[in-house]
Amino acid sequence: MLYQHEFKHWLGRINNFFNSQIYKQLLRTNIVIDGADTGVQHFPGKHNIAIAIMSDGVNIFNQGSKETNTCWPIMAQNLNLPPEECTQMCNLIPLGVIPRPNKPKDFDSFLILFVEECIDLAKGIDTYNAMTGQTFTLCVHPVIISGNMQAIKYLQNFKVQMVVSPAVSA
Repeated sequence: MLYQHEFKHWLGRINNFFNSQIYKQLLRTNIVIDGADTGVQHFPGKHNIAIAIMSDGVNIFNQGSKETNTCWPIMAQNLNLPPEECTQMCNLIPLGVIPRPNKPKDFDSFLILFVEECIDLAKGIDTYNAMTGQTFTLCVHPVIISGNMQAIKYLQNFKVQMVVSPAVSA
């Protein structure tokens, strides 16, 4: 779990999130919650976890329907593990499943508890370390959201609108 803290940055090479410009920018910015600056920078100590949120439409029923996605699982990936470990199925964290065939009217209703938990975790929570017998403040930062086009559209509240070409006159 100390992969991020012990990571050695290589100039001119991006081999994971912790060598990216986004991560370097986060190190210089404070955490903002509900528009209020907390005065605490991202990743201030070794007990900070970066996570990626992933969602992708999955067809779990093969019934010959035209629908290609029957559900959207939502998973978290702990980026504080080495790359060869964080991508293993046993290290993915299931957060929930959004059902189909009808898309939910309010996609956010499936995420509200997770968002509230992320707010608490960004502020930091006291955590007990059984190895050392001491407590420390654990912070978790969702830094990446990925998925297929449909999942990202709903995760970011995009609305699909019909466009009429201005070159066509009625």
